[in-house]
Amino acid sequence: MSATKRCFSNPDTLYVQGSRSVLKICKKTRQLSVIDSQTQDYIDCQTDPHSYAGDISLILGLIEAEGSSYLIYVKQASQVAKFYEKEETAPIYRIDRIDALPILDDGLAIKLDSFVPLPAKGGSLAGKAALQAKNNIRLGQKQLLKFVRDKIPGSIPHFIDEILRLFNDVPDFYFCYERDITHTTQRHFEKTKTPDERFFWNSHLLKDILSSPGEAAKDWIVPVMQGHVQSKEIKIDDVEASIPYLSLTLISRRSIHRAGARYLRRGIDQDGNVANFVESELVLYMFGHHVSFVQIRGSIPMFWSQKGYHYRPPLVIGKPVEESMPFYEKHMENLQAHYGKPIVMVNLVNQTGRELELARCYLEHVLRQNSEDTEFFSFDFHHHCRGLNFEKVALLLSSLEDSLGKLGFCWVDKTGEVVRRQNGTVRTNCIDCLDRTNVVQCTISQYVCFGQARRLGLFGVANEPPEELIPALQLLWADNGDSISTQYAGTAALKGDMTRFGERKLTGMMKDGYNSASRYYLSHMRDARRQAAMNSLLGNKEDEGRGLGIGPEEAANVGRLVTETANYLLPENEVLVGGWALVDYQSGDDQCDTILMLTRASLYVATYDEDSEKVLDLKILPLDDISRVELGCAGRSPRTHIRIVSVEGAWIFRAGRTRLFNNVPIRIKSPEEADEYIESVAEQIRITIENALDMTIEVVHVDRIPTGQDGAKKKFATMLGMFARRQQSTAANETREVSGPPRSRGLISKIKGLQSTTNREAQSPFAELQERIDACRSKIVLL
Repeated sequence: MSATKRCFSNPDTLYVQGSRSVLKICKKTRQLSVIDSQTQDYIDCQTDPHSYAGDISLILGLIEAEGSSYLIYVKQASQVAKFYEKEETAPIYRIDRIDALPILDDGLAIKLDSFVPLPAKGGSLAGKAALQAKNNIRLGQKQLLKFVRDKIPGSIPHFIDEILRLFNDVPDFYFCYERDITHTTQRHFEKTKTPDERFFWNSHLLKDILSSPGEAAKDWIVPVMQGHVQSKEIKIDDVEASIPYLSLTLISRRSIHRAGARYLRRGIDQDGNVANFVESELVLYMFGHHVSFVQIRGSIPMFWSQKGYHYRPPLVIGKPVEESMPFYEKHMENLQAHYGKPIVMVNLVNQTGRELELARCYLEHVLRQNSEDTEFFSFDFHHHCRGLNFEKVALLLSSLEDSLGKLGFCWVDKTGEVVRRQNGTVRTNCIDCLDRTNVVQCTISQYVCFGQARRLGLFGVANEPPEELIPALQLLWADNGDSISTQYAGTAALKGDMTRFGERKLTGMMKDGYNSASRYYLSHMRDARRQAAMNSLLGNKEDEGRGLGIGPEEAANVGRLVTETANYLLPENEVLVGGWALVDYQSGDDQCDTILMLTRASLYVATYDEDSEKVLDLKILPLDDISRVELGCAGRSPRTHIRIVSVEGAWIFRAGRTRLFNNVPIRIKSPEEADEYIESVAEQIRITIENALDMTIEVVHVDRIPTGQDGAKKKFATMLGMFARRQQSTAANETREVSGPPRSRGLISKIKGLQSTTNREAQSPFAELQERIDACRSKIVLL
C-alpha cells in the first residue's frame, strides 16, 4: 500500500487513489465508500487536468462536529521502529502531524493547498493567505491564529482544534502499513485476522468503511493506536552471525475503553473496562527469532473516583463490594479471554493512610471471587522503598519468580511458527498506574528479558548479561513511562530517574516536584476539554451535548483554581480582596488563561500558557504603580475588555465562561453578562486602590482599547521557583485539610507518621482478613 496517495476532486466528490481501489468522499452525504478504480465518474475526474487536489499520506477517517464533517488525515509521520517478518521488515510510524479537511457541499472542488489548517505545536500555518499574513503582520502565534480564523473561510473551529491537539501537541499515535499494530507478536503470528478493537483508535472515524464488504475495503483500514513505540539495537560482539545485533522494541498500546484524563477517568465501568488500561510488550529479535513478553496496567477494578479540585483529591469508593463484584468479575473474565490464565495482579498502593481503604476493598474482591486462576500480590511500594531504597523492589520480584515462570513468554522461530506461548499476564497497578507501576514493570521486564536472552544464547547461566542491555532496557521503560504519564496525567512520569538510571537523583526529585505541580494545574485547566475531544474522537456518547462548553465540573474547577492559586502565591500577610479567572485578549477562545488576584497592596497576574499547559508567568503590580484602568472593545472583538496600565506596561483581559460571586462559580450566560462582570472587576480594583492608598484612580470608558502594549505574555524565569514553593507547601496543605488549623499541622503530621509506623509494626492492615486469605483458592501474597 503506497505511503502517499494522490487526490482528485470535482464539485461533488473527493477521490483518494489507492493501489487497487479508490476511496470516495461524497460531499453531499458526507460519507466514505470504496469504489473500483475503473468507475467512470472517477476516471472522468482523474482525466480532468484541473482535478488534482494534492497528496495525502494516510486517511484516519471522517468525523462529524458541530454539524460539519472533517476528513482527518496524516500530514507528517516519522519511522521510529520496525517489525521483522522473516527476511522483510515493516516500518512503524509515529504520527507527527494531522490535519482536518472540511467536507463542504459548496459546489467547489477541493484543493488541499488552499485549505488553511491550524498549526501543530511549533509548526507554521499553511496556505498562501496565512503565509502572507505571517509576512506582513508581526504578531505572536496566537494573534496570527486569530487573524486566520477571522479572515479565512473554512478554517477549523475550536472543537476540531482540540482533537488536533490530541495528535499534534505530543506525538504519541502510531501505525504500520504492512502489519496490524494493535496485535502483540503472539496474536500476529497466530494469524489473528481482525484488529484488536481495544487499541483501534480510529475505528469510529472509519465506521463507514468497516461496515463495507469486500477485500478492497481492507486497503483503507490502517489501525492507529495511542501509546509508545521505541526501539534499540545492541551489538553483540561475541556472537557469530551475519547481523550480530539484538533488537529491543517496546510497544505500549493504550485502550480506547474508558480512555481519558486522570481525574475524569478512574476505576471500572459497567462493561468491566478500567481507566488507563495499557498493554506493554517488549520484543527481542535476533537470529530470525522473536521472543516477547506482555504486561498490562490498569486502574483498580472497582467503582472509585478522585475529583480533581484539591491538590491531592480524596479517594472515594463509589459502590460497595456487593454491587461492584459482577463488574470486577467481568473485568477478570475479559483479561483471561485476551491473555489466558493465570492473571497475576500486583497492587502497589499504600497499606496505610488514604490509600488503605482501596487496598482493603481490592483484596476483598479477590477473596470473594476465590478463583485459582488469579494471583494477588500486595506490595506497599512507598513503605518498602522509603528513603530512596528502590532496590527493595527485588523483594517483590523474588515473590513473583514462580508466577513468572508459569506465564512463560512467546517465542516465534525463523519459520514464523509460535513454538512457545505466553499464558496469562501480570497486571500491575498503583493509584494512577503511572510512576510506581512503571518502576515495577521495568523490573519485571528486565528479569524476563535476561531469561529470554539466555535462551537465545547471548550469555550463559554463570555469565553477566551484555553490558549495554541493562541501560538500554532502562531507557526504553523510562521513555515509555513518560509517554504513558503524559497521555493520562499531562506530565512526564515521576520517579523516572529510578527507571532510567536505576537510582534516584537530586535532579529527578526536583523534576518530580515540577511534574507533580503541573499535573495539578492540568487537572483544572485542560482535562474537561481534552476529555470531550477524546469522547468525540472515539464516538463515546457520555457527556454528549455538553461538548467543550463549560459544565458544572469545569465551573467548579475555575473557582477552585482561583482559590488554590491564591493560597499558593500570596504571602501570609496579604489578604485576598478579589480573585478572577479571565482570558487574555489575544486568546482565540474563552478558556480562562489568567488569574488576577487583588490584595490591599498588589495586583497579582498569574498567566497560564494553553500550548505548554503550564503556569507561565507571574507579575506582581504594586497598587501605587497602577495609573489607569480602561474599559472598551479590543481588536476585532465587540466584547468589553479591561486594560490595566502600570509603570511596567499594560494588560488586557476579557471575561471567560465563568464568573465568581463570593468565590462561587456561576456560568456566564450572555455577552451582556460577561461585559457586566468585567466592569465589576474594574470597579473592585478602583475601590481597593482608593481605600488602600487614599488616592483617586479613574475607570475610563473608551470606544476601543489600544493593544500596542501587552505585558501579560512577557516570560521570565519564575516557573520553577513557583512549582518548588507549591511542592514544599503540599504536606502542610494536606495536613490542614485533615487535621485542623495551620498552627498545629507540623506536630500532627509528625504524630501521624509515628502512629503509622507503630501500627504497621504492631499489626498487619489485613489482619482481620487473614483467616479468609488462608482459605482462599487464589494465591495471595501480602508484602
